[in-house]
Amino acid sequence: TLSNDISCRIAHIQCLVETLKQRKPNVSSIPGDIQFVIDRGIKLINSLKEVKNVSDEIKAKDDSDNDLKICCEKYISLLNGKDDAKRECESFIEICETLLYYIENAEFENYFPSLNQLMNTWERSLVEKKGFEPKVIQVFKSFESDLKRIVLPTVPCRIGFIGETSVGKTSLLKYLRNIDYYDTDNSKTEIATERRILSPVRVGKSTLCQLEFDTQYTDGTEVIFVDIEGSTDYDTDLESGNYFDEIRKADCDLYILVFDNRFADMHKNWHNYIVKELNRECWLVRNKIDDLFLRTFKEDVGQEFNSSSEAKRNRYAEKIIKRIRESVSSGTNGIKLYLTFSSCDTDGLNENLSKEPYG
Repeated sequence: TLSNDISCRIAHIQCLVETLKQRKPNVSSIPGDIQFVIDRGIKLINSLKEVKNVSDEIKAKDDSDNDLKICCEKYISLLNGKDDAKRECESFIEICETLLYYIENAEFENYFPSLNQLMNTWERSLVEKKGFEPKVIQVFKSFESDLKRIVLPTVPCRIGFIGETSVGKTSLLKYLRNIDYYDTDNSKTEIATERRILSPVRVGKSTLCQLEFDTQYTDGTEVIFVDIEGSTDYDTDLESGNYFDEIRKADCDLYILVFDNRFADMHKNWHNYIVKELNRECWLVRNKIDDLFLRTFKEDVGQEFNSSSEAKRNRYAEKIIKRIRESVSSGTNGIKLYLTFSSCDTDGLNENLSKEPYG
């Protein structure tokens, strides 16, 4: 729906703005160009929220199609930014890409301050001097200085989620971040707090660009979860300008490859690229296993899971899970596979299943 689409856009900009603010915690030292794009993002968020409120009112009152058309035109105008925009959603895309650019730069400045200062010095020397003689030894010394300063165990692990659209990557990420689906609201007037910033969830493609979430658990462990937009490219022969490039740019320590059907050649290619080309670790996760379990239970037992006694559930559950694992592991060539389910739409069936020790 229109309201869901608007909420999705709001969530993207909220997340990017908050991530950039976290990378630049000293508000007084934020350069003017960065503050400008942050202000643009916040302004667009507030404008989108106004349109969303109007859209919700039209839906609630069941007003005329003409009112809804005017609302849609206003929404499209905000995303484009100007009447002569060269591409759809030009302003929205520009803000997101600029925020991503500054986030990447801020991370580099935080981890490699000496090297960054050296680069800035060289850049100024290009303007101030006729001769420019950068010395490689200076690069190595600055790099060494930065590495000595950084205590590697304190650098948060980056965990990226990849897969096709609508396989449940974002829902799984929310679960791992300990976020309650029913205690979130991306449509508030102010920018949502870091604790409540989350990826949008909807039918179809919900993540439109790479989103990062700094997460700290009660034991002090810090992790950066990276929600990578879902793949819509099914040409497995290409390695340039498609999903392989999105995986590479995310630059994660661990990738979690999520799928909700069979393990296809495309998934195998992604896994091989991560492990062999990027030399990173990649885990396989078969999501939405609850639907398959409930269907298989009914086929084998001849009775709905919820209608069965606890004794009968326990008697058949282990055998069913074993059969499911063998079935979904086809084509994985012995790679360890995790079975899970996570959903923003919890009904009585999978909610009861999740309470079982095998759920």
